[in-house]
Amino acid sequence: MLNTARRILVASVLLLGAVTMMAQPKFNSPYSRFGLGDLSNSNLPSLNGMGDIGAAFRDPFHFNLVNPASLTSLKATAFEIGLDVKLSNWSNGNENEQIWSGNISHIALAFPLKNGFTKVLEGKKSDWEMGMAFSLIPKTQVGYNIRSQELIENSDDPVNYINTGQGGINALNWGYGLSYKELSLGLNVGFLFGSISNESQGTLLTTNTFYYSKENDFNVNGVLFSFGGQYDIALPDAKSTKDGNPSKKKITIGAYAGLNSNVKVTQNSLIFRERPVGQFAIRDTFEFKDGEQTDGVYPGEIGFGAHYVHENKLRVGVNYTMQAWSKYVNEAAPNNNFSNASTFSVGASYTPNSKNYKSYWERVNYKAGFVSRKDYRSVLSNSLTNYGVTFGFGLPVILPRQGVSFVNLGFELGRFGSEQSLQETYAQLSLGFTLNDNSWFFKRKFN
Repeated sequence: MLNTARRILVASVLLLGAVTMMAQPKFNSPYSRFGLGDLSNSNLPSLNGMGDIGAAFRDPFHFNLVNPASLTSLKATAFEIGLDVKLSNWSNGNENEQIWSGNISHIALAFPLKNGFTKVLEGKKSDWEMGMAFSLIPKTQVGYNIRSQELIENSDDPVNYINTGQGGINALNWGYGLSYKELSLGLNVGFLFGSISNESQGTLLTTNTFYYSKENDFNVNGVLFSFGGQYDIALPDAKSTKDGNPSKKKITIGAYAGLNSNVKVTQNSLIFRERPVGQFAIRDTFEFKDGEQTDGVYPGEIGFGAHYVHENKLRVGVNYTMQAWSKYVNEAAPNNNFSNASTFSVGASYTPNSKNYKSYWERVNYKAGFVSRKDYRSVLSNSLTNYGVTFGFGLPVILPRQGVSFVNLGFELGRFGSEQSLQETYAQLSLGFTLNDNSWFFKRKFN
């Protein structure tokens, strides 16, 4: 049983290394040429398998990054690292192309500010709990390579156009949670940073010279603020037991809100055209910017949800989020009439018997969910939509001198895009390692 868990951990670590080396960060999505790129999922793999229902999620050995109020539920220090691997099939109705992509998805550390062992040994009880977290996660990703051929207006000269882009926006976050009895409140403060590079080149086939070139690079820096709250409601028929333990069945409601954030944008831009004249080329420069700074707005977000929880057994939840991309401002990547992005999801997880140490697979946490997303971008006046079915597994691993840790696997099968343009059918794997340690802040006594 113990050997099985360790084999799973070793195999997962090897898989993480192998896939990371193969995928060295790689991302390819034609739609990421618009705005700030494709939106990244801020939920950890422990939530990916059940539809990303993060607003009301609370767990003693897992944490979520979207609602800092959940940090007060931690009973052990948790270190998280993970990756995403994706197989996409892009189709425009006539042609198909398969693309593999993958990258490190997150690095995070969260811990309770009170040690559970110390409270038990000292016989102290408190209605107050506190938790803290640090994380580095992507917010958006850009990666595309699009080729096309067109004719110059009023001419028979063909031009090959190549459009490429890469980069993304990231967030380095600090989170703090404080709870009193059933009510938990939290604060996230994040530093937003990143760079995006877009380039478009047109080459005359007849002379193999540049006809048109546009280079646009910009950096984004700013500060993010978000607030969250959660409240546990004990069910009427599931009050505290005789030994004083908390209720085993409850409903948790949660909500969070992120403010619209003012950001600084530094842009470098060059647009020119070269026209062949005999054996020479004449260059016309239309735009040149070097380190030009402007102000922008990164959109805020709200989310709320509810969970029914049978502790260590069953969790069923629903979740809704909305990000206000209609408020987005960035002169370096203009607003193309962006609309608010939204996500609706439902999910569940089930553990047959978390205390059955004779059967490893009865202690596994099985997950499933459904997610529906509306993107902030539209193409040909058609909104981009995303539908996915999720499932996953939380595999417990017992490490020496530590509490239980987990290898979390999340899978999503879905479709993204628009039937009137490009459509992506994909299979995505989220792999995460949650390493727990209950020795932090432990008060040692010596005789």
